Amino acid sequence: GVAGQVYIWEGDFRPLPLGNIPSSFSRPNLSGVRGLVYSGRRRLEFHPYTEALPHIDVNGFVEDVTTEPVASAISDGQGFFEVDVPPGRYRELVREEDRLWFGRPYLGLPFIPIEVRENSVATVRIDVTWGAIFQ
Repeated sequence: GVAGQVYIWEGDFRPLPLGNIPSSFSRPNLSGVRGLVYSGRRRLEFHPYTEALPHIDVNGFVEDVTTEPVASAISDGQGFFEVDVPPGRYRELVREEDRLWFGRPYLGLPFIPIEVRENSVATVRIDVTWGAIFQ
């Protein structure tokens, strides 16, 4: 199966130039980050991994899903989820209303499969960052 944690990123995570931290920050952190990261509920879909690269838009939303989900799960209020899937390779997608979003787009590598082996649980961290600014 697959188990893991969902983190939701919202807001502005661009570092501020030194000396430009707004005075409204009562206790600014060193980077000047003005965003929020929290755990929460999201609907997740696990699709068979294929070598064909799906087209994604600039926010990480998939525009051409050609596979059907093998399993789905909803993370709890603390972001934890677990789901039974047979051994194999999968892509995880996060359902955001009527769209699907890649759950691990960091490092510019959204196409790394989740490997599930017989009698084991693959662990994964899913960062939902489409509502955040980094650059």
